[in-house]
Amino acid sequence: MINIKYSLILLLGLLCFVSGLEATRFEAENAHVILVNNPEFKTQDLTSILLSEPNDRIIFTVNIPEDGSYPLLVHYKSNPSPTATHSHVQIRANGFDISKILLPHSSPIHKSSIPLRAGLNTVIIQNLNSSLPFSLDSIQIPNSLPLAPNGASLPYYEIEAEDAKTNGIIIGPSYTYNQLPSEASGRRAVQISQSQTINFTLSQPAAAIVIRYSIPDSSNGNGLYSSLSIFANSRQILSVPVNSHFSWIYGQYPFTKNPANGNPHHFFDETRAIFPSILAAGTVVTISGQNPSIVYTIDLVDFYFSAPIYPQPINYLSITQYGADPSGNRDSTSAIQNTLNAAASQRKNVFIPPGNFSVTSRFTVPNNIIIRGAGPWHSSIIARVNHGVGFFGNFAPSSSTFELYDFAMFGDTNVRDDSAVDSGCGGAVNSGILSNLWIEHTKCGMWFDGPFSSLHIIGVKIANTFADGINLHKSISNVVIEQCMIRNTGDDGLAIWSDASGGAAPDSNNVFKFNTIQIPVLANCIAIYGGNGNSATDNYVADSVYAGGGLQTSLRFGSTPFAGETKMARNKVVRGGAQNQVKENGAIWIWPAQGPMGGLITYEGIEIDNSPFEAISFWGGSVTNVHFNNVVVNGADYAVLVNSASGQAYFTNMVASNLRKGGVQSCDGGLQTSLRFGSTPFAGETKMARNKVVRGGAQNQVKENGAIWIWPAQGPMGGLITYEGIEIDNSPFEAISFWGGSVTNVHFNNVVVNGADYAVLVNSASGQAYFTNMVASNLRKGGVQSCDGGFKLVKVSGNRGWDDVHCN
Repeated sequence: MINIKYSLILLLGLLCFVSGLEATRFEAENAHVILVNNPEFKTQDLTSILLSEPNDRIIFTVNIPEDGSYPLLVHYKSNPSPTATHSHVQIRANGFDISKILLPHSSPIHKSSIPLRAGLNTVIIQNLNSSLPFSLDSIQIPNSLPLAPNGASLPYYEIEAEDAKTNGIIIGPSYTYNQLPSEASGRRAVQISQSQTINFTLSQPAAAIVIRYSIPDSSNGNGLYSSLSIFANSRQILSVPVNSHFSWIYGQYPFTKNPANGNPHHFFDETRAIFPSILAAGTVVTISGQNPSIVYTIDLVDFYFSAPIYPQPINYLSITQYGADPSGNRDSTSAIQNTLNAAASQRKNVFIPPGNFSVTSRFTVPNNIIIRGAGPWHSSIIARVNHGVGFFGNFAPSSSTFELYDFAMFGDTNVRDDSAVDSGCGGAVNSGILSNLWIEHTKCGMWFDGPFSSLHIIGVKIANTFADGINLHKSISNVVIEQCMIRNTGDDGLAIWSDASGGAAPDSNNVFKFNTIQIPVLANCIAIYGGNGNSATDNYVADSVYAGGGLQTSLRFGSTPFAGETKMARNKVVRGGAQNQVKENGAIWIWPAQGPMGGLITYEGIEIDNSPFEAISFWGGSVTNVHFNNVVVNGADYAVLVNSASGQAYFTNMVASNLRKGGVQSCDGGLQTSLRFGSTPFAGETKMARNKVVRGGAQNQVKENGAIWIWPAQGPMGGLITYEGIEIDNSPFEAISFWGGSVTNVHFNNVVVNGADYAVLVNSASGQAYFTNMVASNLRKGGVQSCDGGFKLVKVSGNRGWDDVHCN
């Protein structure tokens, strides 16, 4: 359930306004910076951005409570010139040119006004003259609302069916693949028949509704068709269609529509409707089925605050002028293409008025065209054949520049076909903007192929696809994807695939931020496969179902090596992690499948809640520079699972609670000092101090490991190694184990063992170790297990509770 409620956002916004203008300041370094001569520019450690070339620009995201004109304050630093007194600037909002202004070099602030609409807006400050550069510091817009702290600032509030009042049957929770509730949000849902109902009480007004549902498939896999009744305070106001044509797929990847193939999944779909009038807070909205022979499974309902309709702007050609049919009865493909051609020749833009326009193919958008609808609740492009919808740029190596706003696209795809080009948007879109779009029932929501740079995607809803939500594939740079809602994808929700084929340059400096990703049926909520300096920050991701995690950084699919810093920061992962063919994945999944994982990979400020499996998993391969800083885990089997991996990872301020099985599941013990993997000898003092090890130790191929494991595998272990102030609780095996090889200067001081088979186990080791004030209790088998007379336990003083020695 999305727990960021609009009422809270509104309250915070009002508090910010009362406290003064400073709360409405939008810093340039936090926005999307596009510099024409430096597409891979990064804003790190800067407080202002130099805009020196025409079309250098910065895109800000602003959340507004209601339509209207708002004050705009531009904070800047001028670059003195002996001949010029002003810089020339273009201000744009939501794709409209608002004004051209002069920024005096004598003042650091320019005051004007800007028309904005309720919800999310893009505000662009753009330089117009190369001889008059300036540095942009920030903008201010009083009365703007704060964005959600993580995830998208959504135009609706969500209620889970199981949290509503019902006389139906609540199913789940289940995390088992192929079971219906495993694909529900929160892994629970409600099943109703014709005589049963679910009652949702509105906490705020609502203008429209989305219902996420499942009904059974037909025996031939073509789907069943039915309807749901919607009541407001016991009066029926709507009947909405539902079907299983776009759900229920079978067999092995890339799947079929044949029930005989088994392996059923992808159970859910969505239906939507605008209410006849806005429903007031407190209204009871009731949902019931219409067919007594069908069981209706309801997962959740999204109640939209509004469904605004936008008029045709000046200088736009309507597709109905060229014969497009808003009823959907006639094919509008040619009419839309003719409108695009006419707009290109007349240097105008294209408007999609209210209506449902049937099409049979995708469109290649001419360069520098804007396509705008009356709003995604009102203007819809609907495919009548498979793979028959989408607005594309040119394909690489050439690219296109265009902008899309405010309409919906509904495909006719109901199974994955990887040989088909099938996305709502695609191609190579250089320096474009895609805003407030709604895409369903395509293979991918958006799939882009580089090289290109500087695309901005904001406020897009993508749902019920059969592959990725959005994929940035091959040599793409400086793309920002923000404030998007992506749900029920058939592959990664958001992905950066830095494909190395053909010697391609890496994907670089792309950003996923403030997005909400829910229920990818296959793969990950967010994945980064190689590349240079990419990041995913401030996202909310939930309920990965199969063969994926919440967040993944991996070398797979022929990707380029990692380089620079790859950053995952301030993301919230809820019920992340999933079953896989052989083993499960964690909420965070790291897998160097094709070779050692280099670069710097940082997970920072991550919150992991209620993972059905482990919180963090490392799969086979080598990692060398992965850092976890300020990570909070609340609910998982293990905090960390290591599966046939090598190398090292660094943890700072990671706090875990409610672990069902233990801290670490690894064949590498709880704490280990070892000479392995071609490592240099120990030198100086290596210190393990004041660590607490709970249920540490694990099975291994031949013998088990202790909570502390010492293994000089490649030669004598020198240096000084100190274990000091260690607490070992409830080890499933021994507390301390020495494996084959020689140790000479290992010291244990003030160690407390509470629960283990043995306090110490020696296995084919030689040398000696020193023990001072080591106290053991609740030993299940004895003090020491050792058959190695060549190894000496030197008890200095203060030891107790582990005097007996066994050789079994």
